[in-house]
Amino acid sequence: MVEQFGQYWLDEKLGEGDMGTVFKATHHSTPDALAVKVLNKIDASGTMRRGSAVEVMEVAATLQHPRLHPIREIIELDTDTGLGHLGIVMPYAARRSLADVLAGGRRISEKAALKINAH
Repeated sequence: MVEQFGQYWLDEKLGEGDMGTVFKATHHSTPDALAVKVLNKIDASGTMRRGSAVEVMEVAATLQHPRLHPIREIIELDTDTGLGHLGIVMPYAARRSLADVLAGGRRISEKAALKINAH
């Protein structure tokens, strides 16, 4: 599956959440891997709703914390038609899931398991 969202090629679906779907992506002018969250589960069809959603994303883009992926870009598509397709671009963090780690035979300490469970 390769689709285009703005100037990004959506290469692989990484996951889904309450607000949208996250894809591994590349910008049309660079081979660097990025993550693009397409906010396809929120209704941003009206001008007011879209404006409010963009304001929230702009505030989120100013936040800095080790557990947050910084927002590099906010994408607004089809604003003239009122369809309100929104997305955010973040760094791609290639990691294996805990299930993959455990399936590979790796054991983790009780302390590490409790720490993971606390999050």
